[in-house]
Amino acid sequence: MTPRLSPAKRWATSGLTLAGVLAFTGCATKLGPQTVGPDRFNYNQSILDSADEQMLLNLVRLRYRDRAMFLELQSVVSQRSLQARINGGATVGVGGGSDNEYPIGGSLGFEEKPTVTYTPLQGEAFAERILTPIAPETIILLSSSGWSIERLFLTCVSRLNGIENAPTATGPTPDEAPEFEEFQEVAGLLRLMQKSGMLRLQVYQRAGAAQPEVQVMLDVPTAGDGAETAEVARIRERLGLQPGRHQLRLSSALEPATEGEFAINPRSLMGIFFYLSQAVEPPPEHEAQGLVTVTRDAEGNRFDWTRVTGRLLRIHSSSTRPKNAFTAVRYRDHWFYVEDRDLDSKTTLNLLHFLFSLKSGGGKAVAPVLTLPAG
Repeated sequence: MTPRLSPAKRWATSGLTLAGVLAFTGCATKLGPQTVGPDRFNYNQSILDSADEQMLLNLVRLRYRDRAMFLELQSVVSQRSLQARINGGATVGVGGGSDNEYPIGGSLGFEEKPTVTYTPLQGEAFAERILTPIAPETIILLSSSGWSIERLFLTCVSRLNGIENAPTATGPTPDEAPEFEEFQEVAGLLRLMQKSGMLRLQVYQRAGAAQPEVQVMLDVPTAGDGAETAEVARIRERLGLQPGRHQLRLSSALEPATEGEFAINPRSLMGIFFYLSQAVEPPPEHEAQGLVTVTRDAEGNRFDWTRVTGRLLRIHSSSTRPKNAFTAVRYRDHWFYVEDRDLDSKTTLNLLHFLFSLKSGGGKAVAPVLTLPAG
């Protein structure tokens, strides 16, 4: 037999219930302001992580000659609602008995409805933007902002004064090994000159000119006998620059058209994606199954793509989920990832995000728009 509470105890229990509901409701009035900090951080981190994973996934897809797809995050809306209900009643015994009951109860409800809106990046305008070569002035402005000219040239340029930087890798993985060694040497020398202050690049626009021009300035220090330093002499030799010339005009072309011209052939954004997709290291069984192209050198040996992209990016593969990965995605029953301690790869991914932002924006959203409730 369940013991019955005395009227005094029933009132006390009901009072505690009511007090609890009122106290929680009072605290909940500050719920909105208290969620701003955690929400902003959590959404910020999730958006960054998903952007890295999407970029990595598309690089892996291109290595397998699968289609790439980008979804642009348009908006994140998070709505919260709190409902509090209090109910009460009374039961009075007949004949004035002492079994009177005064129940008071309450209920609370909390609900969060985040809504995330995505837009597929596709259509003619987007295709035109990612297939248009990167402008030389964009590369130079990035260099002036502190980016390594070596990283910029290796990533964004396929030829420099006719010297090739694996131009065949600007599309799907080629069957034959590319030319790249001489370009890497020149890019490394330019980086040494940049760090020592011997190389200056500036963008300017002449009055009445339709497009800005890029000027390359070589500050040429000499040795004690008046001879140029070994780095400058080597650059002049590799690029065919005349002795005594210090100002060069940078142009977007395969070969210099006039004397004193510094000709580069920039890649398009899609070309950069294909080029960096060569950094994906597929598992041996996928190569054996013919799922990826195996590049061969002149002797028929398997070509190691880390010789081309190893300075920029390395994307490893594993049959199990990797530990200490900066970003990782699962594709074709394997994990593909970038190591967290691989600072060069993380820097190149950062550059790729920046270039993608420059090229993917500027147009109207393309239908259909995907709006997904995240709850």
